[in-house]
Amino acid sequence: MTKHIQRTWRRGGITLALGLALGVLSGCDLNVDLPSQLTEEALNDPAGAGVLINSIIHHFEQPYDTYVYHALGREEGGEVYLCGPCASTNYVTSAPHFEAMSESLWFNEQLRTKLVDEWTQTQVPDRNEFLAITSIYEGAVLSVFGQSMCEVALAGGELLGPDAVLNQADAALTRALAEIQTAGDFELPNGISESARAMAYGLRAQVRWFKGDEAGAAADAQQVPQEFMAYATREPGERQNFGWFSGTFGGFFELYDPIDWWSGLPNPATGQEWPSPIPFTGWTYLGIMPDGRAVHDNGIPVRTQAGWHNAHGVEAGAVRDLRVPHETASVTGKSTTFGEVAIKHTGEGSDHPLVNWKEMVLIRAEIAGGQAAIDLVNELRDFDDLPRVTYLTGATATPQQIDYMVWEERRRTLFNEARFYATKLKNIEVFWFPRANGGTRGQVRNLQGGVRYAMPNDEYIANENLSLADKATGCAQNERPVDA
Repeated sequence: MTKHIQRTWRRGGITLALGLALGVLSGCDLNVDLPSQLTEEALNDPAGAGVLINSIIHHFEQPYDTYVYHALGREEGGEVYLCGPCASTNYVTSAPHFEAMSESLWFNEQLRTKLVDEWTQTQVPDRNEFLAITSIYEGAVLSVFGQSMCEVALAGGELLGPDAVLNQADAALTRALAEIQTAGDFELPNGISESARAMAYGLRAQVRWFKGDEAGAAADAQQVPQEFMAYATREPGERQNFGWFSGTFGGFFELYDPIDWWSGLPNPATGQEWPSPIPFTGWTYLGIMPDGRAVHDNGIPVRTQAGWHNAHGVEAGAVRDLRVPHETASVTGKSTTFGEVAIKHTGEGSDHPLVNWKEMVLIRAEIAGGQAAIDLVNELRDFDDLPRVTYLTGATATPQQIDYMVWEERRRTLFNEARFYATKLKNIEVFWFPRANGGTRGQVRNLQGGVRYAMPNDEYIANENLSLADKATGCAQNERPVDA
């Protein structure tokens, strides 16, 4: 049985905490009203602890909304026609989520210092739960940084590589689990999560999977129960789901068929020319064969019918995979007008999955391999009433066939959740990145070469330890953004 914190939360949406007098909010378009009566004095008042918690969460969720929309572009999701360049689909090199998430860490440090060193349980009745929440969101921010960025400077410090940042994320989430043990499991507010414990395990499983701690990742993933979800929440109005508002409702983001139009540079990790179409691309009319096959042995997804531009992968007898839902719509700026737009998000208030129990199953499948991987994928197929995998058996399947099965399952299961982007980065020798050459299919908009992100230019200029000449110098060669 979980407890639910009620005393300091507003159900209609998370309220931002501090006034402009703090001077930490510059450069961030928050689209919320800052309560002018709250000043720096709020940092010294235990009664403001709940408001600071709200700020920690808000400054994570707001940029995470942007991050999800941009990640769909980095997953070869498609194209926005009315922009040039367009941060959502042009592989920009500077992380648009870095500054606001850094502010979440700033609020986090202020509150955590007070809770640890000054404020008592009597002064802050929810102190133990608040400590756990600060650790969860510290881990969540650092997880996003470590998985999406090739170098990070925290609080004006020196450059850190992804492994160092992910190790800090792991430590924060490990601390969160200890604090949850002290507090007792509890429900996070505003529909974020029914279990702080499961949320922390899920976040740590993502971190450990990405950094290659297979035993730790599998053990953590096992702790997340079936049907569990944790969210970065959205609300109609000021906290709307931007991907839905722009890409679906606005009709700006057209989904791609498999990419057969690429004429740019070869795979930088292997030196080999990309085949046509490029493996693991294309989001329209995805299908599954009666024997459970969702991807061909060359990496081209099975589809039920041709899209607007090609028919690669189409197989008679395939059934539609509705885990990647889309509909025909008028695409803004497209000369031929119609195309396919994603409809996974259904409105302004559609929340973004942050921990999805299905990803936990797929983490276990990827680590286990062989027949165990097939069996775990079939658990998801059964849950979604889709054909079971029978075209492979553990005794005869090659490791590549198992990998392809799991990767395509991740691609579809986690569509528009910013998690297939992490899969791409973890297997950079397999998946396509444009590397600052060529352009988009329709408008030939310049592809800027982002693989992992670097920090925005202002972060290098303002940091006394760095200059713009240091940008991307800490990045691995095959992960660094080109022309950053």
